[in-house]
Amino acid sequence: MTITYTQAKQWLGSLWFIVSALLFVFLFVATLNGGGYGAANNKQAWGWLLQCITPTLGLMAAVFVADAQAPVSAASKAASTNIGFLFSLAMGCSLLYLLLVSAIVLWPIRPDERFQALKDSTIYLGPLQGIATTLLGFFFLRSKEKNADGWTPAARTSNPRGT
Repeated sequence: MTITYTQAKQWLGSLWFIVSALLFVFLFVATLNGGGYGAANNKQAWGWLLQCITPTLGLMAAVFVADAQAPVSAASKAASTNIGFLFSLAMGCSLLYLLLVSAIVLWPIRPDERFQALKDSTIYLGPLQGIATTLLGFFFLRSKEKNADGWTPAARTSNPRGT
């Protein structure tokens, strides 16, 4: 599969933002209806969901904003590097992670059991989120070019004197 960095970011970002929005809306409606996790556990349920999706969404949103503000050269626009394997790996890990989060949120069980499932899921969701976010970082943190002195634009701004 041939895919550019920009296309990969768009596909991965779309997946994460769409699934996260659906989960957010589901939990919002459940909260308004008295809570699918028991009224006493709504705060913890929100905390669980937000810790599962916010770090990755924050990374993606920041990079989308930075990309939109950065000037695009004709050379970088025309570049089409094949990163299909990494894209497939990142997409697969993202799908697995988001499917597991969705299953826990949407699974039709009693509120007290559902809340226990939220708490128990950190055992396997934490490491999977770390792996998925690392793979996503390849696409969302990649520097597009280096200056003549070997510094990336991001590195130059963090070390303005070049020392």
